[in-house]
Amino acid sequence: MSQLDCYAATETDEPGALLAIDTEESLGRQAFMPGASEFLRDFAHSFQHDQKHLPGLALVDSTSAMEKAGSSPARARDSAESSSQNADKEGQGSSTVEREAIAIEQENSDSKVKAGDSLLVASDIQSLVDKNFGRLDLDGDGFISPKELDAATVNKDFQGDDARLIAVLKEHRHDLEELSNDEWGPENDGVTRADIAKFSELLSKAKPSKSEEHLIDDINRILRDSQASIGNASRELFANKDNPIASINPEAIKQGEIGDCYFLGALAALASSPQGKESIKNMIKDNGNGTYTVTFPGAKDKPVTVEAPTDAELARYAQGSADGTWPAVLEKAYGKYCNAKNIDPHEGIPDGGTEEMGLEILTGRSVDTDYLTLTRKETTHRKLAEAMKDGRPVTAGIYGEIGEGFGLSDGKTDDAGIPSGHLYTIEAYDPATRTLTIRNPWGKGEPTAVLGMAKDGENDGVFKMSLDEFYKNFSSVSYAEK
Repeated sequence: MSQLDCYAATETDEPGALLAIDTEESLGRQAFMPGASEFLRDFAHSFQHDQKHLPGLALVDSTSAMEKAGSSPARARDSAESSSQNADKEGQGSSTVEREAIAIEQENSDSKVKAGDSLLVASDIQSLVDKNFGRLDLDGDGFISPKELDAATVNKDFQGDDARLIAVLKEHRHDLEELSNDEWGPENDGVTRADIAKFSELLSKAKPSKSEEHLIDDINRILRDSQASIGNASRELFANKDNPIASINPEAIKQGEIGDCYFLGALAALASSPQGKESIKNMIKDNGNGTYTVTFPGAKDKPVTVEAPTDAELARYAQGSADGTWPAVLEKAYGKYCNAKNIDPHEGIPDGGTEEMGLEILTGRSVDTDYLTLTRKETTHRKLAEAMKDGRPVTAGIYGEIGEGFGLSDGKTDDAGIPSGHLYTIEAYDPATRTLTIRNPWGKGEPTAVLGMAKDGENDGVFKMSLDEFYKNFSSVSYAEK
């Protein structure tokens, strides 16, 4: 199968794609949308909506699933977490009110942040920019450009709160640039002091627009998530140096701000079996000088060497874990494998991919994808049981909902209310009870009950579903072959 081209900033699929749709760069996380057969292709696509950006052109492959089972391309931008989990709203009052609201939410969250981390809110962005502008604006032209942000992201000297600022600026550079009219032509040279001053004005605006509220809310979310990520991170490759396998588990993997659920979901699937854990350990060589050489089973002739993740990388990409940096190292290496020319290796990671891409690079095996509308339950029951017995990794995808980008749907499945346009890990299957254990690579986002609370009482992204429920919510299953 030919894979998607590895471009970070463009929305493209593989050559030969027949169907063009409009998409827009979303605020927050990405959406996964599997490709479809000829008669399903008008239904199996999703749109992301961002009120501040003009639509870009994305190509959705229409290769027949019947002709090319297991290799149908996926179009992919995960639904923004701020859209699919609207509980993340902090408000735009005084900074004191903001801090109190977020502090209460953090007390009630699953994240346990180490003492000493700053409780930052959107109103702190001005002072952080004032402090760091000279460090970020390397050429002194008054603009913090994309290349300068990339350079800061991989610079280990930006730590803690300063690193969290970089994560915000990278995620919302376009939005911040548009706030002040300080460029000739398009506002695309970078973030200026004037842009940040205008953002500070938004915080005291009596009636901010919907897009302004979204921007403020999402910046607060990034600041909160990055605090937990940096604060919780062990800087060892494997936290348990004497027994690395003990540090390799799906729960160590939490997706960041980019659209690589297809990679991290597959990595979590690999981490769900003893064979997969051993494979992950063997992929990474610690060079003893702050760098790691990664050899992916799907690209044994192309090893890549990357530096240890910086605070800014942990703030934006695969999140820090008490189990070690191995998920972040593998994600960074995947970006460099896709495109070694970028300053920030993560810019090489395709923002969305096929169901098969992650499993193929991480296992070196062919991948068999079944579309559930075309697959009998008995077949899925048998194949899940066989795959789990063999220790083979399995993932599952949910199509993006039609009209999601136009506000016509909530970005969640009708039955269980889990995020659509996304790829999940199948951690286990009990053939006796026909029950699947499923994990969202976000480390949250699962079936909800009253008041949006997780049905199982803990919103850690792990949940169980009967095979019947699975068919009501999911669209595809992908199995690494023997």
